[in-house]
Order: sequence, then structure tokens, then C-alpha cells
Amino acid sequence: HKFLRHIERTNLLLFILDITFVRKMHIAEDFEIIKEELRRYNPLLLQKPILIAINKMDIYDPSMHRSVQKLQEYFDRKGIASFLISAKTGKGIEELKEGILKLWSLKKKPAFIEQNISAQ
Repeated sequence: HKFLRHIERTNLLLFILDITFVRKMHIAEDFEIIKEELRRYNPLLLQKPILIAINKMDIYDPSMHRSVQKLQEYFDRKGIASFLISAKTGKGIEELKEGILKLWSLKKKPAFIEQNISAQ
């Protein structure tokens, strides 16, 4: 739980997934398990914006295409933006940074409450 206390101070959650396991593991199921652990610790954590970075695209080969596509479709259905990146080569990092900045700017916008005031 010590680790989860650090997460409470974040403004968004960025999950970095390793593409080398995309065919062997059930990444979507693992993601749901992690979300459940977060919910059990503090349900408010799941109200934070979430982004997904699918890493190691530098070792991507065509046999992974369908698995990666299914994974991206899964996150799309959940309304979670996913980015294909390579931390090694830097490919996709700019797009990921733009996604983070976009979520950050949405979070920083003030919320306006419209209220009707009538004279009595």
C-alpha cells in the first residue's frame, strides 16, 4: 500500500504496457485486475484520467499486428487513449506527451456552475 499512496498524489495514471507480452498474456484482463486493486485501495483513484502507452514498438513485427490492434480497440471501447511508443528510439513519445498535455489542460480548466438567482 506504500506504493499506492504515491499514486494518490498524481493527476493522471499512465499505464506502460510491454508489447513483447501482447500475444502471450491477457493484457486487458491484467489491466482490469490492476484497476480493481486501485478501486479497493481508493475508488477515487479511478476518477483520474488514464492513458495507455504500448511500449517496445521498436521490436514490433507483423505477427503482432492483430494482437496490438485488438488491444487498442479494447482501450478505445473503454474511452482510454492508447499510444504506440518506443522508449528506446523515441518513436511515438511526442504523441504521448501531447496526449498527456491534452488531459492536463482539460483537468486544469475551471468548472463553471450556472445558477439562476431571482430577486425576492
